[in-house]
Amino acid sequence: MERLGGGNIVQPSLSTRDALDKYHIVTQKYSEVLEIILRCISRDEAALVVAQSSLHVSANLAIFVTIREVSNFCNI
Repeated sequence: MERLGGGNIVQPSLSTRDALDKYHIVTQKYSEVLEIILRCISRDEAALVVAQSSLHVSANLAIFVTIREVSNFCNI
């Protein structure tokens, strides 16, 4: 991996096989989400599950961004 200006990291290119493997992983996860939603008792319950998951993802991303910023600050 290499860094570009602004702290962006460029990921190395994937081979076709690696891209297909990652695609299959994403597809499996998407199927799991659909199964969870379909098992919910009501549409309201399904909406709550999606909202809670979204909140957790947002919180984790905020934590990772903060860790990255602190790490970058300490490397100065």
